Amino acid sequence: MRRNLKNLFVLGGLLLGASLYAQEKTVTGTVTDSDGLPVAELL
Repeated sequence: MRRNLKNLFVLGGLLLGASLYAQEKTVTGTVTDSDGLPVAELL
């Protein structure tokens, strides 16, 4: 049970991170780091 709960948190964190990344990318057109500088595509 404990392991399932941990996996759920990890999955939720990944989904949240991915959605924030996608949202920032669509809003600005480029992905920026914490200083506001554009980050080159890593993919």
